[in-house]
Amino acid sequence: MKFMRVWMKVSKLVVLLFGFLYFLSLLLTRGAYYGPHIFYRDAQEKLGIRGRIANGFLTLPTLRQMFQNIAIFERDYYSPRLSPEIIRQYSSSSLRGYGDKHYAKGGGSIHEQQRGLILPFMAQYLGAIGQKHIVEIGTGNGDVLNYVYTTYPQHRFTGIDFNLQNAIDSYPVGIEWIEGYALDELTSINPELIFCSSTMVLFTPGELNSYLRLLRSLRCTDIFISEPMWGPSYRLNNQRIESFHLEEAVWLHNFPAYFLSNNFSLVSKQIFHYTHPRSGRPDISIFNGHFKLESNPRI
Repeated sequence: MKFMRVWMKVSKLVVLLFGFLYFLSLLLTRGAYYGPHIFYRDAQEKLGIRGRIANGFLTLPTLRQMFQNIAIFERDYYSPRLSPEIIRQYSSSSLRGYGDKHYAKGGGSIHEQQRGLILPFMAQYLGAIGQKHIVEIGTGNGDVLNYVYTTYPQHRFTGIDFNLQNAIDSYPVGIEWIEGYALDELTSINPELIFCSSTMVLFTPGELNSYLRLLRSLRCTDIFISEPMWGPSYRLNNQRIESFHLEEAVWLHNFPAYFLSNNFSLVSKQIFHYTHPRSGRPDISIFNGHFKLESNPRI
């Protein structure tokens, strides 16, 4: 019995030591913001020796309590569908300001608003291609989709969001409006081109994968996204499939890696600083990306 007690104490000390060293290495290589997120994720997955060490490290009550500020990983990281926070925030017709008839998120003309930053990025492509079924996910009050419809009327258009009362009232002609959860509705719509603004940052990491797998199976050929990022500098790449919680229901996803793993290649991109008219954050960047379904899937 004495030997077992000694062995247990030694084992805990070993886990503490190696857990601390792994945590320290993440802080040094990935930074004080991203390091703890990666450590917590590894602890949840328990893959390989590093994951087992991280998990053992966090099973100690005091240390686990230190990580409660990123415990949202435990609840939402692997969820294949929308988070409870999104349901709470976007259940009314206002859609937290994005669905109001008179757009309440700041900016003058639609091109000056954050949601309109995707328009010049898509313009040349939409004008050059033949007729497509174009779907906007998270269409809000419909202003952006209606602008695209009036500018490129040769295409067929569908807008999806949880509540479209104001969009339907404002734009009753020319656009098909579908109220509901896009992940449940896309199969019957069969889109050829998807676009969204400030929408995929609200997907949980598991939910983002669910969308991309579905769009791949539906043979959706093009996806345009315009998504904000902030906080410590992060270099998007196509190697690491990872996400970091920013605040409330907002995530920073390494989009190129997620898309590539689902057979969508990055065709073009823009990354630029953006000063939001209603936010004092000095560190907002916008990522515009055009992804295309590969003709010879790797999966």
